[in-house]
Amino acid sequence: GGLDNLPVTNTRYTMNQEQMASLTPDIILMSSDKEADEVQEHVGVPVFVAAPDYTIDGIKKHITAVGNVLGKETEAKALNSFIDGEVKKVTDISSTIPESEKKKVYFATRGAMKGFYDAKEGRDFTRTDNKYEPLTFAGGINVAKDAADGNVNVGIEQIIAWNPDVILVACSTPEDSGVDFILKAPELQSIKAVKEGKVYNTFYPNCRGSPHDRNLINMFYIAKLLYPEKFKDINFEAEGNAIMKEFLGVDGVFSEYMDYLQFPNTQST
Repeated sequence: GGLDNLPVTNTRYTMNQEQMASLTPDIILMSSDKEADEVQEHVGVPVFVAAPDYTIDGIKKHITAVGNVLGKETEAKALNSFIDGEVKKVTDISSTIPESEKKKVYFATRGAMKGFYDAKEGRDFTRTDNKYEPLTFAGGINVAKDAADGNVNVGIEQIIAWNPDVILVACSTPEDSGVDFILKAPELQSIKAVKEGKVYNTFYPNCRGSPHDRNLINMFYIAKLLYPEKFKDINFEAEGNAIMKEFLGVDGVFSEYMDYLQFPNTQST
């Protein structure tokens, strides 16, 4: 049911503009302006480009913009208010952690399914992001914070030099975990996180953009991974379900997502 029964107008590699036109939409939302003019001309429908990012400010601006275009300003304000409340639940606690006690974290935001570096995709374990707000809101210190802006590939030597306390690995399906590879890689054995076994799967932050609901969930998840005692009173599964209900309008979606991925059930505290 649900999304499975809806037509697929485009994938990562192809776009079916004829099918878009056949669905007679009033407006088309796109996350990139790369093909916006072409789609607008060929489909004959206004295209609105609204590209979100990881930042809470960026997320809220995106929601406000889409709400204005769709005539859903009230709903957009309510959703932004909900987001502020969720962030506050975490930052009220993480803001009390002294800087000297915060965990240093390396986040492989594109996973490690193909090892250190995938020449075809130009990413995997050595691909990180210098700014990932869910991590910093959770009280983690992003070891790549002074690296080049945005997604960046770094050298193995640099990751070893950063010597993170914790390594997070983006994971999108039960089969694509790179945790075992990292724990066993001879090149990484001097890293504190590897020596102490503190290498964890976490939610994949990229999927046709930067999914707002999943990145809010990541914020709670990372907080509980890094500081289980400080965040012990937060019910992770309940927060995940509340977030997905707010965004998707359906109850219990996150519980099913946890079961599908498997790792949240074993890693969440």
